Parts: sequence; structure tokens; C-alpha cells
Amino acid sequence: MKRPLAWASLLLVCAGAGAYGSSRATWAVASAHDGLGAPRDVRVLGSDFAPLTIALALLLIAAVPAVFAVKGWTLRAVALAVGLAGAGLVWAGAHWLADKPDSAQAARLAALPERYQVDHLVVSRTSGGLPLAAGAMALGACVFILRAARAAQGLGSRFDSPAAKKDRPEVERSAWAALDAGEDPTL
Repeated sequence: MKRPLAWASLLLVCAGAGAYGSSRATWAVASAHDGLGAPRDVRVLGSDFAPLTIALALLLIAAVPAVFAVKGWTLRAVALAVGLAGAGLVWAGAHWLADKPDSAQAARLAALPERYQVDHLVVSRTSGGLPLAAGAMALGACVFILRAARAAQGLGSRFDSPAAKKDRPEVERSAWAALDAGEDPTL
């Protein structure tokens, strides 16, 4: 790949959008009644089941400008944060898909009062797959960021501070001085 940071930023935007979309998606619908009125349907959102999806979405979106702003070990730290966010999203999706929520858990997540009884629970498995996909994209972005950190050249010397320029030996100037003195600077 020619431009790993461009691919990483594309994956980060997609992963952040997927994580945010999964937090706003309906993961389950519970039909509940209190014995007094008609039954009502309550939605269990992704942010109810896994509140970390919103925070991880923000982290992934914030990582986009960060990968272009830093280099060296700080770029590796950004890659670590992105990798951990991806692992968290994969965990949230796998946890939802592996552990089928029951009626009591749905009532607790939907913040239903105690008097309500859940009659029927419809669980969306596709909503649980969304954080899995977002997590996979974030882990892919982590790989691209690490590749970019390894190959990073940094900025040119004209962006160095005056103190860094002062400490650098003037090899070019000494070569011209040797030529002026009649010496061969390559020996």
C-alpha cells in the first residue's frame, strides 16, 4: 500500500461511523405491560447494552487527525489506542451475539419500572454484528498506522527548531572550506 495513513483514516472514519451507528441502533424490542394499560414496546439501544460504543466511536473519529499530526512513538501510542478501541468493539459485538439477553435484562436495560412485565422479546442479531464490523475496521486501521509509524521519515530539516539546527554539524560548509583550502574532502 502506498499511503497507509490514508487507508487508516478511511478505516477510522468507517469504524467510528459504524460504532456510533451501532450505539443508536435498536438491538432488541421488548413488549411489556403493567397490568393496567395496553402493552407497550420499548427499544433497547446499543448504547443501553454497551455504553462504551459511543466513547469508542468518538475516540476513533478523534484518531483521524491525530495520525497525521504525530510521528514516532506517539503515532504508535495512537495505534495502540485504536487497537484497544477495536478490541472493545469486537468484545461488545461478540458478547451480544454469544449471550442472548433475557426478559429481565431487557427490562433493566430499557429502564422499565418494576411493575412492568416483559411478555415478548425480539433480539436483533444484525445489530450485534455492527460493532464487530466496526471493531474489525479499527483493528485494520491499527495495522496501517503501525506500518506508517515504522516507515515514517518525519518532516524535513527546515522544520527543526533553531536549537536543533545549531547542534547539527555543518558538513556541507566544511566540505566547501576544505575545497577552498585545496584539500579533497572525500578522503
